[in-house]
Amino acid sequence: MNVVKFLFDARRFIDVPIATQEIGAPTLPAIVAGIDRDNRAPAGLSITGANAQLRKARKQAWRRADAARQYWKDRLALEHAINQVQHLGVEEGRLHPPFDPKDRWIVLDRYREAIAKQLLTPAPDTMSVKWKQAALAQEGRRLHDSVTAAQIERVIAKDTAFLAAHPIRQSNRRSTKEKG
Repeated sequence: MNVVKFLFDARRFIDVPIATQEIGAPTLPAIVAGIDRDNRAPAGLSITGANAQLRKARKQAWRRADAARQYWKDRLALEHAINQVQHLGVEEGRLHPPFDPKDRWIVLDRYREAIAKQLLTPAPDTMSVKWKQAALAQEGRRLHDSVTAAQIERVIAKDTAFLAAHPIRQSNRRSTKEKG
């Protein structure tokens, strides 16, 4: 079973199984093993099809990392909103336990950790690579302790190389519109 270690607490790691494929879809290692050195796809699967399968596996991992990052971003905003309504004595503030300012720092650390995880997750497309570059430029001085800017730059270089080595075919309709 494929397992990835996610750091959720500075004191321990937990194992989370990877579920990056649909039932009946060929596994990522099978696709990679099926492409020989002449860059030919396995029987019945074109190079374009193999590239699509590789990118699909990356897309699933990317979506999971993006969902976790968005969760912690929203959680941080919720903590702020709870603090505001409790501080101002608004009735809705009583719906939540008393706000502890230390909790905000924990949520902020988890949010930065989620950003770092997403930056280290393989990018499925060029838009994701551009997001990584922008996030690195924006978050550069505030990266989580578990990652360095050099690590992220290496991951971005690997993503760029992967995307160049595994292109997708554009539809005829799009190329016709660009010519016109």
